[in-house]
Amino acid sequence: MNPYGLSAKEEMESLKELEREDIVISNTTGKHTPGPWKCWQNESEQETNYWRIRTSNDESLLDTVRGYCGEGNAKLITSSPDMYEALTMVAMAFDMAKKTMPVNMKVAIEQFVLPVIKKVDGGYNHG
Repeated sequence: MNPYGLSAKEEMESLKELEREDIVISNTTGKHTPGPWKCWQNESEQETNYWRIRTSNDESLLDTVRGYCGEGNAKLITSSPDMYEALTMVAMAFDMAKKTMPVNMKVAIEQFVLPVIKKVDGGYNHG
């Protein structure tokens, strides 16, 4: 049983349908799906690098990414919404404190934090 209550047979049937299509998109807004995301392996996938990542809590959507990515990458991917939120909070704090912030901290945020946010949503509007 996976974390969404589907039996292995039900999940395999839904995956067979998905495999017939090249791409399945249920989120067409152009924005990421908010977390929490989850990752897991079915029993038959234990001892492999095959992982499943669920990007939605809405069980009516088949927002499952699957493939040979390994446990570390699966966990990194599922933590993406939390990391994005944390970086956005850093950017907001940066806006409030950048005039009094040490130069090295300011440069670090401008060179490392803001570009990551820009990759996700086009950039944080900081002034």
